[in-house]
Amino acid sequence: MYRFYGSCTSLQLGEVEELGPTAIDNIDFQFMLLGVSLLVYFFFQISFSKLLF
Repeated sequence: MYRFYGSCTSLQLGEVEELGPTAIDNIDFQFMLLGVSLLVYFFFQISFSKLLF
């Protein structure tokens, strides 16, 4: 899973570098990554709690 996530982020970063992003685009991209990682974290927390109890 972490390998897949890393490959996705590296691919997207490569595309963004080719486009030549502004600082605002870079900040938006970082916030998007943060939101996705939080969603994945909460999803796994909920699924694990359902499995344990």
